[in-house]
Amino acid sequence: MKIILSTIEKPEEGYRSRFDHKDEVASPGYYSVYLKDNQVKVELTATQRAAMHRYTFPATLNARIILDIGHQIGSTPSTGLSRVDIVNDHQIEGCKSTVRGNIYFAVEFSKPFEYYGTFDATYKTPESGGSVFPYKNSEIGDKIGAFVTFQTSSKEQILVKIALSYIDVEGARKNLKREMPDFNFDQIRDDADKIWNKELSKIEISGTTEKKMEIFYTSVYHSLLAQYISQDVDGRYFGMDGKVHKAEEYDFYGSFSCWDTYRSQHPFLTLVAPEHVNDFVKSIVAKAKDFGWLPAQHDVKGLIDLFGSNKKFNEKLDQFFTMDPNISPPKYVGVVGTIGQYVHGNQPSHHTSENKYIQSATLNGSNFNRPWITHEEIVKGGSLVFEMGAEPNKKWGNLSPPPSMSK
Repeated sequence: MKIILSTIEKPEEGYRSRFDHKDEVASPGYYSVYLKDNQVKVELTATQRAAMHRYTFPATLNARIILDIGHQIGSTPSTGLSRVDIVNDHQIEGCKSTVRGNIYFAVEFSKPFEYYGTFDATYKTPESGGSVFPYKNSEIGDKIGAFVTFQTSSKEQILVKIALSYIDVEGARKNLKREMPDFNFDQIRDDADKIWNKELSKIEISGTTEKKMEIFYTSVYHSLLAQYISQDVDGRYFGMDGKVHKAEEYDFYGSFSCWDTYRSQHPFLTLVAPEHVNDFVKSIVAKAKDFGWLPAQHDVKGLIDLFGSNKKFNEKLDQFFTMDPNISPPKYVGVVGTIGQYVHGNQPSHHTSENKYIQSATLNGSNFNRPWITHEEIVKGGSLVFEMGAEPNKKWGNLSPPPSMSK
């Protein structure tokens, strides 16, 4: 049995299968492809914490499904050992070890499997030199996995549902039971389609080409997909302090890609998905409390209050730009354009040779004398016009910082 993912050039050397893009179907909440080598149609759909697979097999005595726990995108090594347990003839559980911690899973099959086993791609038995262990029901290691086999008739469908948890296997079981109590694939797909249609319908555009509309709504889809929840259905999540906490009446988002997203993505989501953004903010506050951080990064007034006065805050801010610019190893390749400990980046779009200082500004024709804008003003829309100059106008925008978000 082939237990490794082969190369694209030689798919026959592993369990990879050839396919044609014309046989693919993709939409929010659904994906389908026909695997030519195995003559199997694969369909995928999902809920918030679980996924459902539907495999349509030909008539065969050896319809096999492989769970490659060791497979991952990229080469970052794991820091621990993964585990897989075959619980009975239709359930598999375990955890995947990653550099960011363990991901626990619970798997259920719609039909009992007739044959099963485990494998360890990094180990060969002294007796046979094999890495596959038929009827073994548990495995611990790095490049491990499990396999199950069915006897199927022509066009018979085998369904698989999988739930994840960052807390424990019990959390994965609860997530699976709550979000996928049965194997109704079409209902799950229909629910996902309605959810995404509701989200994407918040913005309607017209007067453009179908291709540009496709690009626009695909970008909206990506923006909404970029942030993902990290807590179980019971609210438990893994905190910044390494302890388990519980999110009360909000969804906890555990991972934020903050590289320039404050420029476009987060302001955009504030307009089209404020209910999600509220949970983002609550999650950031929870992460700060769990880890003992300072107030939110953009709470200027809160930081001023923390230092005790404008003068002390300005002194600390000036120090930030005059500190030793060296960074302790390991150095991140993207850290360039440092001014003290401020990292500006070497992006040409940031560099202007003249007229780079704000002289004055108007909002909808009225004088605007502050370097921040409220959410209400953004939602109302309008015209924000800046007059620029070669020298700084130190009297502009220095009257007051944004209101504090800290209590």
